[in-house]
Amino acid sequence: MLTLVLTRTDVARNTEALTLLGELRQALIQGEAALQRNAEAVTVDTGARSMLHLHERPSGKLLAVMDATQLLRVRAQLVAALAVEALASPEARRVALLGGGPLASGMLKALRLVRSLREVWLVMEDPAQLLLQATWLQTTLKTPVRPVDAPADAVANADVVVLAGGIALPEVALWPSVHLSVPDARAFPQAPLTAGVLAKAWRVGDSEAPFWGQPIQAPLSAVLAGSAQRPPGVNTLFLGSGPPWLDLVAAWHVYQGALADEALTRIDFEA
Repeated sequence: MLTLVLTRTDVARNTEALTLLGELRQALIQGEAALQRNAEAVTVDTGARSMLHLHERPSGKLLAVMDATQLLRVRAQLVAALAVEALASPEARRVALLGGGPLASGMLKALRLVRSLREVWLVMEDPAQLLLQATWLQTTLKTPVRPVDAPADAVANADVVVLAGGIALPEVALWPSVHLSVPDARAFPQAPLTAGVLAKAWRVGDSEAPFWGQPIQAPLSAVLAGSAQRPPGVNTLFLGSGPPWLDLVAAWHVYQGALADEALTRIDFEA
């Protein structure tokens, strides 16, 4: 049996974001127990590199080895986009993006699958990189992206606030309809939100794991299924923890797309 080997570029080429968005939505609505487990995924993180091994069930045969960095980042972005779709105001079009890098830029692309973006305010620690990334994002997305120095200024007119990493949100007065999103909450050892903002927000997660001493008040699965509804007059906060079973959904999607990819390396580990 030949095992597919996928680099970061291969994973990106075999990911159809809109289709995967629907698959993740359906998986969350049905729940982990309903997941068709034709395979299992094991992520190996050495610090320098993260790889995902996809095994056939029940034989245990190794179907694919793929770069996990790109895969798990896209999964986090798309799940956070589902939370925006379910929790943000239907009129939400303006985004404050706190933090740059691949997660931030990919997050905007994911949001465009569920919302038409009108304006983006970007905050980064490095002023030179801030200007470069804002210009690149505006050119790529054909959406106004404005570089801003202070997080408080960025969120002043935003409907959705995304904390992508490295920058915390200070104590600010938010409109009740604002949706806060932390696509990868594990990246923040300490809360990037003040105790006041955390306490006032209705907290939703892709798992029921608490963060920074604050429990999840509703799972995203229940919100998508309609069994949990946003309380009126409050901010919402999505906290992404990346449960492994959602990684499997993403890995299976990439594997199915890669089966016909003739450019991939294939290795017979059983020879």
